[in-house]
Amino acid sequence: VSDEAPRLPVGARTLPTGSIDRINALLDVDGGDGPGEDVLNVDDSRASSANHKTGTLTPTSLRGLELDSGIDYVGLENLNIWLGSGDNTFDINDTHAGETTLKSSAGADTVNVNDASGILRVDAEQDDDVVNVRATGLQSSLVINAHEGEDTVNISSKSPSTPSPAATVGSIDGIDGAVAVFGGAGSDTINVDDSADSVDRAGTLTATTLRGLGLPGGVDYTGAEDFNLW
Repeated sequence: VSDEAPRLPVGARTLPTGSIDRINALLDVDGGDGPGEDVLNVDDSRASSANHKTGTLTPTSLRGLELDSGIDYVGLENLNIWLGSGDNTFDINDTHAGETTLKSSAGADTVNVNDASGILRVDAEQDDDVVNVRATGLQSSLVINAHEGEDTVNISSKSPSTPSPAATVGSIDGIDGAVAVFGGAGSDTINVDDSADSVDRAGTLTATTLRGLGLPGGVDYTGAEDFNLW
C-alpha cells in the first residue's frame, strides 16, 4: 500500500520510497482462510522530516498517519509498516497472531507497545527514539532493535514515567510475553520499573537476561550502555 507499490524500501535502513497520502478511502484487506502466506506492506517512508505523524495499530486496523479512513485487515500472516522521517508517535494497542514489523525510520520517534500478540518487531533505526513497553500477551514475542541514536526502552505499565525517591510508579505484571532488546550505535538505555508491585517477588539479573519478578517470558538484552531496574 503506497504510491510506489510494488516497490518497497530496501537495505538495512529504510530508504525513503513510498507514501500513503493518496489513500483517501477505507481500505479493506482480507487474506482469506486458505493456505499460503498473506502479506500486507504499508509504506509511508517518503513522508518528510517536517511531517510528524501519529498512528494507531490494532489486531485488525491501522488508523492515523494522515489516512482519511484507515486500513482494516484480517487473515494475514505478515504485516510490515514503514514510517516516514518525522518525529512520529505510533501506538500499538495490540497485534494480530502472525508477525508484525514496524520500521520507524529516521526521526526522534516514540513507539508505545500497549499490548502485543504473535511476533512483534520494532526497528527504531536512526536518531534518538523511545520505545515504551506497557503490556504484551502470553506466548507473544517482542523484539526491539535500537540501531543508531541514543535510544531508550522503558518496560513498565506507566512508561515512560520512572520512579522518584519518594514515589513508586509502574508494574511489569502486564509484560507476559518474551521481550528482547538489542542496542546499537550510540548510548542506549533500558529502564524496567516494577516499583508499584506490592507482591513479594524473586528475580535474577545477568549481563544479558532478566528473569523472575513475575515475568513469564523474561527480558533478554544486549548492547545497552545503561540498565536501570526498580
